[in-house]
Amino acid sequence: IDRTGSDQEDALALLVQVPSLQAEGAVLCDAEGRLPRELAGLKAALGPAVGSERVGWVVLATPEHLYTGPVLAAGHTLSPWPGGRPLLAYEPDLVSRSALKLLEALAIFGVPVREGSRVLDLGAAPGGWSQVLAGRGALVTAVDPGVLDPRVAALSRVTAYRGTAHMFLRQATEPYDLIVDDMRLDARESARLLVQARSLLAPGGEIIATLKLPARAPGSVLRPALGLVQEAYAILGQRCLYFNRHEVTVHARCR
Repeated sequence: IDRTGSDQEDALALLVQVPSLQAEGAVLCDAEGRLPRELAGLKAALGPAVGSERVGWVVLATPEHLYTGPVLAAGHTLSPWPGGRPLLAYEPDLVSRSALKLLEALAIFGVPVREGSRVLDLGAAPGGWSQVLAGRGALVTAVDPGVLDPRVAALSRVTAYRGTAHMFLRQATEPYDLIVDDMRLDARESARLLVQARSLLAPGGEIIATLKLPARAPGSVLRPALGLVQEAYAILGQRCLYFNRHEVTVHARCR
């Protein structure tokens, strides 16, 4: 839609051309996922037609045009950057692309990594997540049967455990403030391990986990996996993030 009129005219054009807005709700943002001042009037003009409980459409605004489209969301959530790549602080020499997933999750869910906090990294190799966490001052236990990148293994704040998460959890007793999980397992098996790991979390401890999903019928795996997680945790957020690939990232706190 060409933005040649007022916010009210833009809103009317949207409602006429996209009647699903009235039934499903919408999110408005600019190309960086924000709602700048000039879009506030458009949101107000849409009024009650814009719902908040379920997001069905996204309205992406540029100075000249409005673009709309259906949202394919995990758990009725929406990435805050539907218009493009997330704006993350540059961190040089990351050892793996997976580190970007954690950087995005920390930003989206607002999870602080405090100096000296104790973090358990399940499925750590080659060490991208451990590298990010140690770089923020955390003391990280990195668990994986694979080998950590030498740059991560050499970090004084990282302690490596060479073995599976199953093996580690059978003998671990140390409490952790945060548990992160990027294991290449079926989402339901990851969820079972997270339930088992619950006993290692300090009071108020949290988890960030990616639940790996099949390309076909991902919901049939995601729903039971989330149900397992909810046995031990209160889910604070679940999103298919920009850097996720056939997976959903979950943020939760121990009950």
